[in-house]
Amino acid sequence: MTSLIGQTINNRYRLESLLGDGGMGAVYRAYDLNLDRQVAIKLMHAHFARKAEFRARLVQEAQTAAKLDHPSIVKIHDFGNSEPGLFIAMEYVNGGSLREHLRRLQTMGKYLPLAQSLQIAAQIADALDYAHRRGIIHRDVKPGNVLLKRLTRPDAPGEQPFRAMLTDFGLVKLQEGSEMTQSGATLGTPTYMSPEQCEGGDLDGRTDLYSLGVILYELATNKLPFAMKTLSEAMALHQRGETPPPARMIRPDLPPIIDAILAKALTKARENRYADAADMATALQGAIVALEGAPTQIMHREEVDILEQVKEPPPGHELHIETPGHPTSVFALTQAVITMGRNADNDVVLPAEGVSRHHARLQATALGWEVIDLGGINGTWLDERRLRASDATPIAPGSRLRIGPYALILHGPEVAIQDLP
Repeated sequence: MTSLIGQTINNRYRLESLLGDGGMGAVYRAYDLNLDRQVAIKLMHAHFARKAEFRARLVQEAQTAAKLDHPSIVKIHDFGNSEPGLFIAMEYVNGGSLREHLRRLQTMGKYLPLAQSLQIAAQIADALDYAHRRGIIHRDVKPGNVLLKRLTRPDAPGEQPFRAMLTDFGLVKLQEGSEMTQSGATLGTPTYMSPEQCEGGDLDGRTDLYSLGVILYELATNKLPFAMKTLSEAMALHQRGETPPPARMIRPDLPPIIDAILAKALTKARENRYADAADMATALQGAIVALEGAPTQIMHREEVDILEQVKEPPPGHELHIETPGHPTSVFALTQAVITMGRNADNDVVLPAEGVSRHHARLQATALGWEVIDLGGINGTWLDERRLRASDATPIAPGSRLRIGPYALILHGPEVAIQDLP
């Protein structure tokens, strides 16, 4: 489906890059020609679009998510049929999936700071509370369906400037109204499924809380609570009543409150879990507050901030620099910090009037690139929005910087935003 890049579907969405691909469909970053904005397009593979059950899944995802308006739920903009197939147009989230970041941390042998792990879990619990109160159970809560949105400033005091967002409502089960076919009863990802979901039983919102507990366990320990790959393995494990080792056995520096939260979220009997997502969100917020008051622990060698500036730039990125009256020039981003300005000591020299001597800087981070205006005259503009001086602002491939008379467009690959079924 990569051959579709550059094509425009429904005379509106120009597909610009592939974000993720799977058995059922692909997700692209696209440009909405009508509203002049970046969007994500989920496009179902044609052979699945011909099957009634999978069409129903995509239609259900679009209709369900479109009814939801919450800062930690990815917004749906449009749904329709195009020549390549059925598609959903949704909010574009620029920070990649939690799955990608967990893989990076696990490869490095490092942990996400606990406060950030709790922030992610609390934000997703709040989103689940919102959905559950409207009769919607997600049924596929996993790191691949949690996206990270980089913010210019935190949403709340004490938080980090990012927001965790829940996507992919293709497996939801409405408590009232139509249900999926019987063959969909055990669809999902076995590693993150509750015991009752593995057995194909009736579900309520507490199944999602179990899945969120698995995510929190993985965030806290870099390990899954159970090693299982298939649904039959998961069913056998739950029927034997096996419980995961306490998180503190794997990471002894964790405070006891983390094991208390995990024990309640991951209990086999759903009546012993949190009563609802609001209760779990409250417990997670309480843990954040308790952590703030705990004695400081030195963990710098073992923890990596999710917003960390990195020493090695992401590969394959370049700036295309458009100068009025001249051909476009290309600058390869082969170092982690790129300075731009009028002076000859900058990495990218922009000698025209209206550009300061040291105007702006590009910095590679764990979530991609960010741009910082250094207080240059006439400002730095990103997609027609003037940046605040000294604020680090995320910039995604396809974004357009304007400095004086120059337009600078970032090109390159992107982090996959989700694991597709």
